[in-house]
Amino acid sequence: MRIESAIKMLEKEKEKGTQSVFIAYWTADWFGREDDEQWEEDVETAESKTDLSYAHDAITACLEMIEENNREVEVSDEN
Repeated sequence: MRIESAIKMLEKEKEKGTQSVFIAYWTADWFGREDDEQWEEDVETAESKTDLSYAHDAITACLEMIEENNREVEVSDEN
């Protein structure tokens, strides 16, 4: 994704009232690549072929554990 596209996407979320998001990104240099036209093409291809549903599941599980921990702390504080 081009940075300009990411900024536009985040601006739309902000307009909808979204205040916090999860963001992960990797740049060309993290893969020993140049940030050039070939990288841009490869990123678009990889992005379209990558299944990130596992990341959603992992984040959901983490949030559920945090919520459970928060409930346990609340109950502990009440006693």
